[in-house]
Amino acid sequence: MTTNNTHNKSTTLCLVLLCAVVLTACAAPTVNPVIESATEKQELTEPVVTTEVETPSKQSESSENILTDKQLENKLVDEMEIETSAVEAKSISADYISRPKAEWRTLLTPQQYDILWEKGTERAFSGEHKTPSVSGTYVTAGCRIPVFHTDAQFDSGTGWPSFFELLQTKNIILEEDNTLFSTRTEVLSACGEHLGHVFDDGPEPTGKRYCINSVALIFVPDNANAEIRAPQHELATFAGGCFWCMESPFEKLPGVNTVISGYVGGTEISPTYEEVSSGATKHIESVQITFNPSIISYEQLLDVYWRQINPTDSGGQFVDRGYQYTSAIFVHDEAQAAAARKSLQAIDKSGVFGAPIVTPITDYTSFYPAEDYHQDYYKTNPLKYNFYRSRSGRDAYLDSIWGNEK
Repeated sequence: MTTNNTHNKSTTLCLVLLCAVVLTACAAPTVNPVIESATEKQELTEPVVTTEVETPSKQSESSENILTDKQLENKLVDEMEIETSAVEAKSISADYISRPKAEWRTLLTPQQYDILWEKGTERAFSGEHKTPSVSGTYVTAGCRIPVFHTDAQFDSGTGWPSFFELLQTKNIILEEDNTLFSTRTEVLSACGEHLGHVFDDGPEPTGKRYCINSVALIFVPDNANAEIRAPQHELATFAGGCFWCMESPFEKLPGVNTVISGYVGGTEISPTYEEVSSGATKHIESVQITFNPSIISYEQLLDVYWRQINPTDSGGQFVDRGYQYTSAIFVHDEAQAAAARKSLQAIDKSGVFGAPIVTPITDYTSFYPAEDYHQDYYKTNPLKYNFYRSRSGRDAYLDSIWGNEK
């Protein structure tokens, strides 16, 4: 018994000392019927059948889908649009694509995923991005958000890239971190990627030191901007009631890259499904579609959208009732707004729905991806999905309006 106690105490002491070493390395530089609740909806998805076919998760996809660091860098640099001057490069807005963690696992290298989404830390002096000899912008390795510029980079002697100033404050989120037996300030990108931490021991004029994992960054030289093409993707965001039923119609379309279920329209940050479905927030269940406009147009997506909803219902969609389940078109720019207005007027004038269209066209504000288990629900839980959909009234209504055209 004494031997075991001694062994346990020694092990605990070693773990404490190891954590202290890791913390010290970065912290001390050498230089400065009607469904009204989520519970009721869950009950509706429970079929009589007790066995369920397991669908492989995205996390079990072939490792062939994982990109190397260089492949990912080339892909993101190829997609990203940066103005040709260094001054304009510093004013890039955080226009990023939201994805569930399971999807990021297939797009990033294992180390990138561990650091960005599991809050890992690379070994000191093991990464790239020491102070470069050319001027440029650092973007995040996943969401491609511009976060730092070389004008603010300095050698802190810690073994991690260090910066004394952010590129744009709106592209960064700072949160309290109480891990490793201390209180620190974590640095995350606007889409939630973990980048590193910030300390109050940096140089003037800010006195800050943003200690960042190099794996979390991709460097884009200013002199390479002229060769960078505009991104071949756009975003479309639609609300049409239960987001489970809105994914499949768009995912099968040529030119559509991703369809993500999530929440739009409210002011609360990172709402949960329970909060939104209960009506406690002003968010609406929605899907965000990433598409290639050279293959499929926004107008074509609108045509598909009208065939999935009841745009005359202002109180919800089918069996799901409440503002959180209403329909809406969230436009990302004036071109989308004009296209949406024209499409709505045409569908209203056609009289196909037999009542006035009440679906609002609203400016897009923010999108929060829903929990991973909601993504591709029709694939991962086919029995529950089909059971819910068959009882929701959606298909019966759409058949009565569109028949075989839906």
